[in-house]
Amino acid sequence: MLLRWVFLFTLLANAIVLFWYAVQKPELQQGEVAAFGHPLRLVTEMNPDVLVRKNVKQTQWCSEFGGVDNQVKAAALVGFILEQGFQASYRADERRVVKGYEVVVTIPVALEQRLAAMDFIAAYEKQDIEEYEPGFEYVLQGFVDRESAMEAVARLATLSIPSRVKVIKAVETQYVVTVIESGDRDLSKEIKEVVQERYSVVKNEKKSCEGVAKP
Repeated sequence: MLLRWVFLFTLLANAIVLFWYAVQKPELQQGEVAAFGHPLRLVTEMNPDVLVRKNVKQTQWCSEFGGVDNQVKAAALVGFILEQGFQASYRADERRVVKGYEVVVTIPVALEQRLAAMDFIAAYEKQDIEEYEPGFEYVLQGFVDRESAMEAVARLATLSIPSRVKVIKAVETQYVVTVIESGDRDLSKEIKEVVQERYSVVKNEKKSCEGVAKP
């Protein structure tokens, strides 16, 4: 008898739980819809236009004219570009460049080699020179390239005269003019030709404006 009552109470409890769950589930679903503002849908069920990214950032392009040899010319070029309806600015570009080569001749200790060195130096300088003490370093200047300097070193080596090539470097300042091109208008071929001819521009390069100093 007791087991029968336990069994009946168990069935009644299960029925109550199932009824409560059936009542609560629609309310939770409605709450979820209200919280998100719309029911959840698969990507394949959505309008393709909704998936398109809006306000995609367009790449802005800049033209750079490099190798302008002085500031006055760079400023004039900027003025010309502004007259054409574009934004432009210039900046200094400093770099170390090779200006030439020298040959450093070390006067030998031995008399024969020392006299040979004097003769070589006099022939190169095309004038008589005074006699220098052993160990003195005489600098031959005016070599326009490394090859000619190395030839002089090779000739001195055949006379057992020590020498070496010295590279002459200097800081050279050139100017770069940056032009910002609009999305619907680029620098025309005619404008670029005028810039090349009038302002002696060494190079012209088109690149993204990202990371480029803007006016």
